[in-house]
Amino acid sequence: MVNEETPNIIEGCLIFEMKKKVEPYMAYVEIAPHNKGLNKKHEKVAGCLIAFACRLSFIKANEPYRGYLVFDVLEEDKADVVTHGSIFNKI
Repeated sequence: MVNEETPNIIEGCLIFEMKKKVEPYMAYVEIAPHNKGLNKKHEKVAGCLIAFACRLSFIKANEPYRGYLVFDVLEEDKADVVTHGSIFNKI
């Protein structure tokens, strides 16, 4: 993902694929270092990339997978994975 004003600077990236040609899968999402932390250049880059992947699932997938998005949660720190798991299990 790039900004129209600075197309040579990558703000974040996403790998989307159709697993077994039917299941929408977000294989990877990464935010540029300058878009992390308190002094980030742009807000909600990850959210925009995930929303785009969801849009692709409506465009590329057929029923019953249309609108679904499968992804794995992988964190550098294993404690963050446990924290995210406990949050999502409450939903």
